Amino acid sequence: MWSLGIIIYLLIGGTMPFVGRTQQELFHAIIEGKYSFPDEYWHNVSPAAKKLISNLLQVDPDLRWTAREALQCTWIQQLSAVELATHDLRKSARELKFFNARLKFKAAVIGVAWVQGWQRRRLKKENENILLPTAMQGANFLTAE
Repeated sequence: MWSLGIIIYLLIGGTMPFVGRTQQELFHAIIEGKYSFPDEYWHNVSPAAKKLISNLLQVDPDLRWTAREALQCTWIQQLSAVELATHDLRKSARELKFFNARLKFKAAVIGVAWVQGWQRRRLKKENENILLPTAMQGANFLTAE
């Protein structure tokens, strides 16, 4: 159910609920359940929808809503096709596209860093395997004689 809370938050707000400048900060935010509903993205979202998300993102599994409780939520019960059609989700859609682009860029950066590291390790290993002629082994070529 926690994952459902993440998905609903992402679909409505267009961003992830938990943020951090580093991976460690992100993990702390997740573990401590630190998230917010910034007005920039959430000003037109009902309190009932926020209540559903908050109860699904509850850190304590014993307090987190079950599927049955989520389905009984006011926001779910009162939704109709007409109401859903009147919600303007263009901003959320733009944020989702931007979020997806950031993920792709981050994956590309990680891929490039991995390839560069792999190439450095391979070159180092190749250099270690180069055998010098016996006459050159032990010779000090850096001394000025």
